[in-house]
Amino acid sequence: MRLLTAVLFAMTLAGCAPAGPVIERPAGPLVVPADWTADAGIYGTYNHFGNPPSGPPTYLCGVAYDLRYHGTERLDMLEVAIRYPDGFLAHVSPNFQGIATGWQRASVAATGPGSLSDAARLGHASGSAGTVCQSGPSDLDALRGTIVNVGWHTASGDHEHEFVIEDVRGEMTLCAGYFSSDGQVRVVWGLRPQNPCA
Repeated sequence: MRLLTAVLFAMTLAGCAPAGPVIERPAGPLVVPADWTADAGIYGTYNHFGNPPSGPPTYLCGVAYDLRYHGTERLDMLEVAIRYPDGFLAHVSPNFQGIATGWQRASVAATGPGSLSDAARLGHASGSAGTVCQSGPSDLDALRGTIVNVGWHTASGDHEHEFVIEDVRGEMTLCAGYFSSDGQVRVVWGLRPQNPCA
């Protein structure tokens, strides 16, 4: 039996400054009538490794998600895939258009803390996907409608759940490994330049 539910997150977009971060209200997890909750949104940032003074200014944009399983059956397998809206491709820098088309699978380790097998065991998966946007914060609206697809297997069979992301939330840090207090991958929303994972 396949479970397919689309959930639209509430739309809110604060003003965008051309050279600064988008400031958004923090959205809380949305409980859906299924086995999952999601805290997800659209991010954009100039604050990343390789930006000046190391190279030309580039604006990264994409989606980040924190998924929690609340079902009663044990998860045997978990997969996460992301699909951007068709119109987003026009906002992606030409050298990176290949990673902005079709279904993009989560690129995580096969085993260990933060891996998909670990996420299945814990019922928790966090991650992000994105690329280089050509025009900065003005490109973020093109990400509205991005789909995060969660596929999982339990004793009762294969299941699927889709979340449609509409919230533009601005700056984000993905904390993992040494930078995460429990070793698990987690999303931290907002700009915290000193110690974002604390």
